[in-house]
Amino acid sequence: MKRIKQQVETYLNTTEECKLLAELILQKETKAKVLLCLVANRRSPHEMALILFEKAKEEYDTAIRIMSFRLLKKDDFGLKIVSELQFDLFFKENTALFSFESTSVSTMWSVINALTNAVKVVNTHVAPNQEDTDFDFDTYTWAEFYTKYTEPDQNLEKETSKAEQRMMISDNDKKQDQTSDFRTSVAIKEDWIAKQLQNKEDQFTEKRPLTFVIGTWNVNSKIPNHLVSSWLRINEDEAADVYAVGLQEIDMTAGALLTQETKISDQWTKIITDTVNSCTSHKYVCLLSKQLVGIYLIVFIKEEHLEHVQDLKSHIEGVGIMGMLGNKGAITCQFKLYSSTVCLVTSHLAAHTGGTSKRNQNFADLSQRCHIDDDESIDFIFWFGDLNYRLTLSDADTRQAICDNQISHLLAHDQLVIEKKNNRVFVGYEEGTITFMPSYKFDAGTNIYDTSEKKRTPSYTDRILWKDVHKVGGIQQLYYSMHNTFMISDHKPIVSCFKVPIKIIVQDKYKQLYRELIKMLDKLENDMLPEIQLSTQMLQFDTVEYNSPKVCEMTLENTGQVVCEFIFVPKPGEDYPHKPWIKIEPIGGIIMPHESMVIKVTLKVDSHMAHQLMDQPDLDDILILHLKQGRDHFITVTGKYQVSVYGIALDQQVPECLWRLVDWLYRYGIKEADLFQEAGITEQVHQIRRQLDHHLPFDDNVSVHSVAEAFVGFLESLYDPLIPHRYYRMSIETSSNAGACVHLITKLPKAHFDTFHYVMAFLREVLKHSNENHSSIDTLAIIFSRVILRPPLNYPQLQANSNDLRAKALFVKHFMTQSHHWTREELVQE
Repeated sequence: MKRIKQQVETYLNTTEECKLLAELILQKETKAKVLLCLVANRRSPHEMALILFEKAKEEYDTAIRIMSFRLLKKDDFGLKIVSELQFDLFFKENTALFSFESTSVSTMWSVINALTNAVKVVNTHVAPNQEDTDFDFDTYTWAEFYTKYTEPDQNLEKETSKAEQRMMISDNDKKQDQTSDFRTSVAIKEDWIAKQLQNKEDQFTEKRPLTFVIGTWNVNSKIPNHLVSSWLRINEDEAADVYAVGLQEIDMTAGALLTQETKISDQWTKIITDTVNSCTSHKYVCLLSKQLVGIYLIVFIKEEHLEHVQDLKSHIEGVGIMGMLGNKGAITCQFKLYSSTVCLVTSHLAAHTGGTSKRNQNFADLSQRCHIDDDESIDFIFWFGDLNYRLTLSDADTRQAICDNQISHLLAHDQLVIEKKNNRVFVGYEEGTITFMPSYKFDAGTNIYDTSEKKRTPSYTDRILWKDVHKVGGIQQLYYSMHNTFMISDHKPIVSCFKVPIKIIVQDKYKQLYRELIKMLDKLENDMLPEIQLSTQMLQFDTVEYNSPKVCEMTLENTGQVVCEFIFVPKPGEDYPHKPWIKIEPIGGIIMPHESMVIKVTLKVDSHMAHQLMDQPDLDDILILHLKQGRDHFITVTGKYQVSVYGIALDQQVPECLWRLVDWLYRYGIKEADLFQEAGITEQVHQIRRQLDHHLPFDDNVSVHSVAEAFVGFLESLYDPLIPHRYYRMSIETSSNAGACVHLITKLPKAHFDTFHYVMAFLREVLKHSNENHSSIDTLAIIFSRVILRPPLNYPQLQANSNDLRAKALFVKHFMTQSHHWTREELVQE
């Protein structure tokens, strides 16, 4: 590093000094190593800049060159900690974002400390005789010396262009590191300013109505051989600003369950893209195209609006087989359009007339997992798809009402209308007036309702609803209709058109308010020390059960006269501000004088923590609440974990609880239709776990599917899977060779060996009754391979790719086709 520093200093003018030099990794496709240098002018120490040096790509060349030069301007520069080894630098004026990774924690925090101090120096400096805070380049005349080394087109913002930043998608399978909670003073201030701007947005925004056309269709694995413009009403006179199309059952094969995305989606993407871009003179750009087994979502926007799209993200969640696979589930597309955030959700919920409670549970689970309910930035939600709610009338009465055109009579017996009215589902959502007949179920190729042997009752399964989250008002539904001309499926396509009041920022008003907030914050910060009052300093939790979160809240009230900036910090010698079973929301923030904030503390024990709490179930901790320029406050957390059979490590034999679950399923559920393919009832699954923990009998009215889900959940919770972590890679590599798989099993510890064969023997029994329970070897192999073969936490691909998923299923499949229960001795001899 000393030699490198000498090289860096050859680039510096004699009037500048190097205050920081660190070797980092630039997070782009090449992940190149770079040198980050913080320099300051000796004559004006508040004038600073960041220089990024690029090292030569050839190994024999040790030269360096300046690849980017950035002045630190007042209120323009900030940083955000992503993890203990990653952080982002951002410049608001140029919308530039640089992402870095450090090779060590100590380097990371020395860089963060130096940059935080630099921000403080730059932001608090007051120019003489200058009230305006605008940046004046003339005061940085020394900086002109460095611009000769860089060309504009070589600056790093090329790596993260505005378009790339707008289109950056973050799926719900990317988990943030626990240390992302740590935020610098600058980031906390920015959060507070953003919140104030949100509260005062009426002062600098105006509304502009944009047209959204939304379509949904369960295509029953069929593909049309023509464009779908008549369904979506795409023509020159009615060209919308946004088109969103949700499809269901585009591919329901076992292969789709494994990969979640198949080539079928490419065909649909082409059909809809050609439709959108060939029927009007407008140019449309695809914002998102995603598939989850049979569910598919594609969204288009007029090209003229593209530059005003930001924060595009998507969630994909399955709630189908065992509550986790994607034969049922949802895909979301959320984005900020101008200054309004829109969330589009297409879903396929649980089937059958008697499945109302499951559909309600599906909706609740998807809302939570996709973060729809807890995201306060969302302004408008559009939820559409095959929601599967049925009519409660008899089949004969339903068909007679259809013949008599008695739509109001049909809707009075519609499950969704009834459940909404009783606030059991879609609370706060609206649905337009339905003027069309039920969209399901038709004989394929006709407009005749089902005449098959099952003779399904016609129903309004396919729906489009919306929610004005902040009660802004102004959403107009222009039409809501069904199209009978499309006859390839047993469902008819539905379409609706909306005028949505999108907020547009008036830049002059925005800048004025932003400066006022900055000045107010600075003034309040400098007045005096902060003081707060806590509603409690003792958080006492009831008994915490496995995978069942418990929440306590406390209120922080700013009783002083100055802005209070707080953050929970680690105890001396520790890396994190709390134990792994604790979650704090928010972990830091700003409270204005005489205002208050609620802090939510959650305790949750999952499979990663349950084993270590077996012998010591106390969930105690002390949280340190640090006030900037004020004293620390200490909050005591107490709780006790209810030790469970879930999360155990296999010891000497097949666990009793597993035997109880298998025995019950063998006696009462082995012939149950769709066994291991339907999700259980959440509360029943929790109750079964409690009964296993306390050696109590199962309830008489318990659902077979709930017991089945508890069975799979137990296998998933094991501290070390049935195939232990250390054999994971070997299992994947040997999966195509049945003999090698059998040989690998002989290496397992006795408890794992016996339990594995016990589970496989039961699954073979399940397959013997496939005519009644509709099970298949492929489906069972997919479901159970995910819980029997789990990658270790340090595995480089936590989200195993489709090849791994296939290999895992094939491994398990070998043992589901063998009828003989091998002993260890027989296997070794064989």
